[in-house]
Amino acid sequence: MTVFLTLFKNDIKLFLKDWKACILLLAAPFVFIGFFTYALTPYLNGSDFVEPFSIALVDHEDTPQTRMLTKQLDEMQIFIEVVHTGEAEAWLMLSDGSIASVIIIPPGFTDSVALGKTSL
Repeated sequence: MTVFLTLFKNDIKLFLKDWKACILLLAAPFVFIGFFTYALTPYLNGSDFVEPFSIALVDHEDTPQTRMLTKQLDEMQIFIEVVHTGEAEAWLMLSDGSIASVIIIPPGFTDSVALGKTSL
């Protein structure tokens, strides 16, 4: 144990003699943390990149699962407004630019999700 302490003391003395190394050792982590914080902050705030927009939602099934999905869509902060409407009116709103997107929940959606089926 005394050999270890002697070597440790010797290394500390050598390290403290080189004041540039001391400053670099203490300052480098702060410089790296500051740089990466500055560089990555826009990516950590995901909502800064996409402005909120309005969508139309057409639910052809109206089951408890699709109602839960529509409620979750209503609560998302990325959407200014979720308009619950029919399919024809949704396409009309999309064509005149009052909404940015249309989400259509087709008949049989809940069953296909439960069975793991995908279709276009």
